[in-house]
Amino acid sequence: MDERPDAELVACVAAGDRGALRDLYGRHAPWVTARLRRRCSDPDIVAEAVQDTFVALWRSAGRAGVVAAVATTTVATAALAAGVPLEIGGEQIPVASFAQLTLIGTALGLLLAKAVARWASRPRRTLTVATVALTALSVVPDLTPDATVATKATLMATHLLAAALIVPAIARHVPERNR
Repeated sequence: MDERPDAELVACVAAGDRGALRDLYGRHAPWVTARLRRRCSDPDIVAEAVQDTFVALWRSAGRAGVVAAVATTTVATAALAAGVPLEIGGEQIPVASFAQLTLIGTALGLLLAKAVARWASRPRRTLTVATVALTALSVVPDLTPDATVATKATLMATHLLAAALIVPAIARHVPERNR
């Protein structure tokens, strides 16, 4: 398996490197699967969502997830370089977790898109409303931890950045209306 950092592999995937995608899959699919199993009890849906996530990474909607993973990791790295202590309760937040959680968010977004495309009468609007609400909720925990204001601001910025890059790309692939 490739030992390059996630951000470099993600950039290679965005450039079309299938080997980098294979390495990212091997590195993160078990972790993504475990996290999705906590939210969905159906193993077939989880397996499909994980596969769809990595297939989507190769396609345009998922490439937004890859770009967002690179962007959030870059923001976290820049914050650390600027002296922002990325710590909660005195415990360091691993920079790699920014990419991992962004990819998990992409997987959850794709899963939500599949669901609304199947069941909602206005899937794109439903997805947009749901993702705006979920994005707003995603920053609430950033306000509560034992962390500096700069750390909280960095965490909120990465959530909003990831959503701004991922949600429109996924929404473009969801139909306006179901017939």
